Amino acid sequence: MLMAFAFTWLIAQNEIVHIYGQIKDQSTNEKLEGSLVQVYKSGVAYTSNDEDTTGKYHFKLPLGFVYDIEFSNAEYFNKIIQVDSRNIPEDEKPGGFNINVDIALLPYSPYFNEEVLAEPMVKFGYDTAGDGMSVDFKYSTQRQREFDLELARAKKKNGSQ
Repeated sequence: MLMAFAFTWLIAQNEIVHIYGQIKDQSTNEKLEGSLVQVYKSGVAYTSNDEDTTGKYHFKLPLGFVYDIEFSNAEYFNKIIQVDSRNIPEDEKPGGFNINVDIALLPYSPYFNEEVLAEPMVKFGYDTAGDGMSVDFKYSTQRQREFDLELARAKKKNGSQ
């Protein structure tokens, strides 16, 4: 009985989504030191990391939840991504999933409307075609379009001052 319990626990430990990457400056593509990454599990603060001088981050998160992951750094606008790890078939869970995503933060500008960044820029979810976790390209493309329009507007406003 004890051995069965230990085996079940080991399997559950592998039922994770491992999300990792590097945080960079959107303007220079240089790594950002000292960033804060806050993970919200189903809307509640779950865990966070103060990133080191490499700008790298990683989290191993249990499957079965929606995670909003917020990236921040002094003098930069925050950015949010979402990982929906619900509705994954039981036979697909063992071994978990890996998501490698680099995050580019925009340096603060008084002309940029940060409300554009209030919702996740990218959403990941289980792909029913059997490709594991993947990006919702339709959603992410629309969010990028909104971001690009606001960035162009802010640059134009900044240039006219």
